[in-house]
Amino acid sequence: AVFNATGPGEWNEQWTPDQVRKKLFEDSAHEAERSFIAMWRKDGILAGADIICVTPVADAVSERDLPPSLQDAETLAAVRSHLEWVAGPAAVIAMFRELGIRKEHRKGLEPIFGMTQSVMRAGLDAGATFGCFWTSKDSNLFPIMIGYGVEVLYDFADPKGHVFMGDHLEHSFRRFSAPAPVAARMIAERCALRGIRTTRGK
Repeated sequence: AVFNATGPGEWNEQWTPDQVRKKLFEDSAHEAERSFIAMWRKDGILAGADIICVTPVADAVSERDLPPSLQDAETLAAVRSHLEWVAGPAAVIAMFRELGIRKEHRKGLEPIFGMTQSVMRAGLDAGATFGCFWTSKDSNLFPIMIGYGVEVLYDFADPKGHVFMGDHLEHSFRRFSAPAPVAARMIAERCALRGIRTTRGK
């Protein structure tokens, strides 16, 4: 439902359930001892899921952790160097491998709360000090993350506006634990200061 959603700002792809199972679980099986999955249910259905992998900064990002059209050695080296510069050479990274929310449930902050707090807590308990992920400037996620104080670590400067974002995990967890009205106000104010619209496509 997430990958196959159609329309502006959607993935507009064609995945079978078996392909998704392989992408989300089988490909990560060798990382099971350091991976954490959160599943968010809404209205009686599985409405979203995310996966993080906890690993030292030197091994945190592989080509699979980059946008599909940007999985090359040069781009990977650039992302790794920017991540290590900001997170620190001794950092332990919580790399968000996947984060997906069904189209009909992408409203408000409830999905973000429902899917991120538990994996952030698990990451912290496992020793992670920094969290990161990639997204697009055209996504609904981007202004929310900017509002939460998560910064762009690397701008891919591609036509789809992909960026690699991150923040110190303890700081993020504290902000993501704030009451929704407080978070919504701060997100709106911070985005307004940076001229970023808070309503987008995906």
